[in-house]
Amino acid sequence: MSDETLKSGVVFPAGLFGGEAALCSLIEKAPVGIAMHDRDGRIEYLNARFTSVFGYTLADIPDKAAWAAAAVPDPAERAVMMARWSESLRQARESGGDIPPVEFRLARKDGSLRNVMVSGRLQDDKAFVMFEDITDRVRAETVLREREATLRRVLEQAPVAMAIHDMAGVIEFLNAKFIAAFGYTREDIPTLEAWTLRAYPDPAYRAGLLEMWAGWIKNSVETGREMPGGEYRVTCGDGSVKSVFITGIVTGDGKVVSILEDMTARAEAERALRESESLYRALVETTRTGYVVLDMEGRVTDANREYVRLSGHSDLKQIMGRSVLDWSAPHNKKEAWEAVLLAVRDGKVVNFELDYSGPSGALIPIEINATLVERDGQARILGLCRDISDRRRAREELLSLNRGLEKKVESRTSELIQAQKMEVVGRLAGGIAHDFNNILAAIAGSADLLSLSLPEDAPAAAQVEDILKAASRGSALTRQLNTLSRRGEVRAEKLDLGAAVESACRMLTRLMGAGVRLERELPPVPLIVTADPGQISQVVMNLVINARDAIAGEGSISISVGRVELPPGRAGMKLPAPAGSYAVLSVRDSGSGMAPEVMSHLFEPFFTTKPEGKGTGLGLSIVYGIVARLGGGIEVESAPGRGSGFRVYFPAS
Repeated sequence: MSDETLKSGVVFPAGLFGGEAALCSLIEKAPVGIAMHDRDGRIEYLNARFTSVFGYTLADIPDKAAWAAAAVPDPAERAVMMARWSESLRQARESGGDIPPVEFRLARKDGSLRNVMVSGRLQDDKAFVMFEDITDRVRAETVLREREATLRRVLEQAPVAMAIHDMAGVIEFLNAKFIAAFGYTREDIPTLEAWTLRAYPDPAYRAGLLEMWAGWIKNSVETGREMPGGEYRVTCGDGSVKSVFITGIVTGDGKVVSILEDMTARAEAERALRESESLYRALVETTRTGYVVLDMEGRVTDANREYVRLSGHSDLKQIMGRSVLDWSAPHNKKEAWEAVLLAVRDGKVVNFELDYSGPSGALIPIEINATLVERDGQARILGLCRDISDRRRAREELLSLNRGLEKKVESRTSELIQAQKMEVVGRLAGGIAHDFNNILAAIAGSADLLSLSLPEDAPAAAQVEDILKAASRGSALTRQLNTLSRRGEVRAEKLDLGAAVESACRMLTRLMGAGVRLERELPPVPLIVTADPGQISQVVMNLVINARDAIAGEGSISISVGRVELPPGRAGMKLPAPAGSYAVLSVRDSGSGMAPEVMSHLFEPFFTTKPEGKGTGLGLSIVYGIVARLGGGIEVESAPGRGSGFRVYFPAS
């Protein structure tokens, strides 16, 4: 079997890749870095991915020693790395050739560090090594751990008892309130079974509760809703018994979050109320819980002042003998009647929520717990109602906070993706600009020499002039590419933004079409920023030229400069900026506007909606790169048929 040779010139031993040229090609184009070295440490091969990830070529790292010195500059860290790698090779030799995966922190040629998972295989006297860049994954895992830590702190400090267990019944978390309220730690109750055995010692009571709990979990999984909850007797670690309202919800990852509210005080108050009729009125009138007694048709036979307030009235006489449907909100009348029927049929109503609406029309959300009792020899519905305005408000605030957090995460993810795109395209643009400029220099030089050698009236003189003009346009493009790649020379200085914009506008006036008006409004006093004048000119020119191209026929472009204070966390910015004082450049046009799909790709390098040959797609990406390096921000608003507006924020000096 003959040896296999890659395009790089490296010859692999026959049989190393099964003798298939196609497989050799796959290795060269593999999405992970691949290197091969011999027993003496000489590196014989690096694939394209290795060089693109780390920046090194075979000339940079001819052997393992050179690679180690470059990848781990610190001698102490390098010694640890080499020891770990030697151990991996030893394990590979003893276990049939597979080099086990091991994670390293390695330096690229530009000095930046990457997290890399290294593995491979020993074959004869060769080591075939794979390098997987896991930096983004490690970063994401770090962010996730930080978020989990924050959530755990919130749960730990929550003012209600909370517990979390998985679907197998393993208890994963008990907060401080739970331990204080019931006297159990995770060591006491490691599983749901251990908790139920101690908290509900009566077997029949425990069996009924577990059946109910299983049904709630199933319903929560299917609907995504909170469990209805119920009140139960819980035996604490010290032997005392508490009445506890237990509810919960199942999370998307299959965790059951239980919330336990100690209702002992209220239950004892209710028992005391039943035992001592003489204390009845005093107790019900001083409690903040609405108290109401209904007949079997839902008509009021007694109530306390709090319930009168909840019904939207001021005096008990106004509601005596009337149906609760009279002050149930129109959208809840059906549910209110169903609650009455449920109390009559099942003897109780647990945590039933609806809205009351009295004569004023103001809505008051309440939670009703009711039970059937005997009073004066007749069956009655005894209801306890709580004003849950604060709870509902808190729930809405929590949902709003969650939505805000999701938007921030989405926004930050978009920022990171844009930054990565700019970095990759910038590197590519820098390399292209360097080579392209050399080619243009040769073309322009040759054209100049040819021009000098031609007589003044030579027919080819015009063609030579066209070559020189084309070379000049190409040179301008290389300057744009250098700006994109950050290789262009930057001369940061303090300058008046208004004056810089005025200077750029004077050059741009002659570029406007016959029907396009260029209007400007500049401040009477200087607005000082620290920037490169040439880059400020590029920002203005790119924004104005884009605005001009968006206008078909007649229209206007307005430019203004002002000062603004950005508040923290300003939403909707394409390039977010921290809070502070800014000089803001506004460019608005009356053109065709942009659809949301176009807006989402607006600052991507080489993205353009212009016809072929009419634009490079670099203008707005250059604006983005310049403003980002200055620590500024960008806002864009546009809609089809309504024109576009750009606001560029430069940190004020």
